[in-house]
Amino acid sequence: MKKTLKTTALLATALLLPTMASAGTATDKEILEKLEYLTNKVMAQQEHIDALEGKVDDSGTSGSTIKLANKAIDQLKIKADMRLRYEYRDRERDGQPDDSKSRFRTRLRLGGVWQNKAENWEVGVGLATGGSDATSTNATWSGNKVFETTDIRVDYAYAKHKFGDFSVTGGQHKNPYKTSWLLWDSDVRPTGVTLHYGAKTGPFVTAGGYAVLYDAVNDGNTANMYAGQAGWNGKVGNVKLTVAGGMQVWNSLVSKAYGPAGNKDYDYNVGDLYTKASIPVGNVKLTAVAQVWNNFGADGNVGEGVLGGTLDPEDENLGWFLGVEAKTGNLKLRANYMQVGADSLFGDVTDSDFGSGISSTDIEGFELEAIYGFSKNLAVAFAWNSYEVMERNLNDNAELYQLDMKYKF
Repeated sequence: MKKTLKTTALLATALLLPTMASAGTATDKEILEKLEYLTNKVMAQQEHIDALEGKVDDSGTSGSTIKLANKAIDQLKIKADMRLRYEYRDRERDGQPDDSKSRFRTRLRLGGVWQNKAENWEVGVGLATGGSDATSTNATWSGNKVFETTDIRVDYAYAKHKFGDFSVTGGQHKNPYKTSWLLWDSDVRPTGVTLHYGAKTGPFVTAGGYAVLYDAVNDGNTANMYAGQAGWNGKVGNVKLTVAGGMQVWNSLVSKAYGPAGNKDYDYNVGDLYTKASIPVGNVKLTAVAQVWNNFGADGNVGEGVLGGTLDPEDENLGWFLGVEAKTGNLKLRANYMQVGADSLFGDVTDSDFGSGISSTDIEGFELEAIYGFSKNLAVAFAWNSYEVMERNLNDNAELYQLDMKYKF
């Protein structure tokens, strides 16, 4: 482009000079003024083109590379999605009138990942609606004020360095562990450092340490959680398979801040086994997910568990999840059944929808969901959750209905 403009300017000058001179209509001064005008015009156009070329480099690949201030960053990938939800919950509780609630909610997420391939660094920053609760990025329409505006918060902010099949990630990032959405709510973003080894197939190991709460119970320290998981990804025949075993150790400050009051022997030491298998059956892809977990730190006598009462924490330390999905064309159908023991997990990170209005633990029930994709980016989903108290002598139960419109952009 630069060469073309310069050549054009020279040709124009070469043609203009003899034409003006032979016509006898221009003085030397007028000719010089015309040349200066043309030169300034070409220089201004060249500066504009240089600025455009500095912003976008059309490298002939599937997309254009965005040039940032740091030219070492060679790729920026932006992802966003929005979900509009109508939700209705019908609840029954012992000794209280039956009640129900309905509401509309929005979830908006926008994130960017910058990659420096030459140095094997990745930096990700994401924004999302919602409040400070780790398990929800929903914003309720006009939740507290008339036509209330929505808060936007930092959803994740991390830096990741890769070297071969190893990687280290620091900051607030998406959950790096293989898990069902029940044990870990999909909105939870652990804050800390994660080490990972593994290729796309074969064995893998993930381990990390995370800050749970600063100044836990006002002692000036940070409550921490340490986790590890080892497993295998691959295929057995035409079955795509993932198996993994993991452990979460929440330190004593977590138990002190969130565990049962007065029980010094109680801890959250949760071990789990996870498996996921997918197999094509004709035009249908079937996927099954199973996970079981146990809190080995749930010690104490009757009444000394998280929910007190007549429950024995050593008998309420088990939970499990079983889910099946069938996908054909643009349609997905899901069915899940789960039980969450009262002392089987740390309740502040489990799914926020299942058990809503009743309890995050000592709960059992099922979920049915249908999802239809109208296009590559637009989908509509309907889910029905039905759950009830599992062990306590209560007749508390609820049904939760959710109708979603999801759009990726």
